[in-house]
Amino acid sequence: MQRADSTRRTTGGFTLLELMIVMTLLGVLGGFGLGFLQDRGSDVELALSMVRDHVRVAALTARTRRLPTSVELTKGDGIEAPTVRARVLVPVGIWSLEERQRGDSRLTATIGGTIVPGRFGMARRPTDREPLLTLPTAESRDTLFDLSEGFAIQLDVKLDTREEMVLARLGTNVSLTLDRDLYPEAKVTFRDGDRAGGSVTMTSTIPLRLHQWTTVTLAHDGKDVSILVDERVGASRAMGGALYQSESDTFEISPGDASVLGLVDEVRVLAYEFTQLDTFPVGVELRCREERIEFGRDGRILSPVEFTLVFGDERQEHRIDPGGVVQ
Repeated sequence: MQRADSTRRTTGGFTLLELMIVMTLLGVLGGFGLGFLQDRGSDVELALSMVRDHVRVAALTARTRRLPTSVELTKGDGIEAPTVRARVLVPVGIWSLEERQRGDSRLTATIGGTIVPGRFGMARRPTDREPLLTLPTAESRDTLFDLSEGFAIQLDVKLDTREEMVLARLGTNVSLTLDRDLYPEAKVTFRDGDRAGGSVTMTSTIPLRLHQWTTVTLAHDGKDVSILVDERVGASRAMGGALYQSESDTFEISPGDASVLGLVDEVRVLAYEFTQLDTFPVGVELRCREERIEFGRDGRILSPVEFTLVFGDERQEHRIDPGGVVQ
């Protein structure tokens, strides 16, 4: 499996910032195999470049998405070689809601509402008779719309009045709503085997403001479920497992039975996925205390991480500083 207000525009479902992020990530990932095409130097240097590239991707993704990421290292067992991979967020669906824009190239949604000037170009004013955006997920929940490893649902809204309303909904398993005072509330159902288990519910301590554009995010990073209002954490709770997705789930923005009373601009759905697993050259040993390096929403790790690469008589000691730079 494989996101400046007035200056930001969307075309074809992706923003300029999104395209820049993707191009940067592709450039970094494209460097993974350069050692095989050029004079690669020692096997230890090749292993170091693998760690450095995955750390760079995870740190960059955390900073740009403003959500946690991680890098996973396995030390090997003498038979299996050490490996490294990153866990990052990738776009699943991005809908700019521009005129004649029906969704990105991977997933096509049905979009309603009235077109009006918005935050990043044009926006949509929902009606009370139909969802603003509808996406059945039966055919994509195990592929493109697989949110089980973690996800983020983000949308930009500008509200006209204080009233209860539903921002986003995925069947009966995920909901992001507003109470009468515009405090976001969320419910996420986790999986128990092949069935729905319990649910995590929460209410943000940060409300939305009337007549002001706000970015609202509901995120599950694999451990915690969080509500963010303009990148500020309004609520966060631990979640007891992976998200439960049923075959009949439909993803909706501003459902017709509880429409958003205001404007909606861009809608983004992101999913956590692993990058390609890179295996160290034969004979290179990895010695480290931490096998999981976690990056916060600012792209920084809490404390430096140290590791050693060994190949025969060659030994290199390295550290990853809080900014995500391999020294």
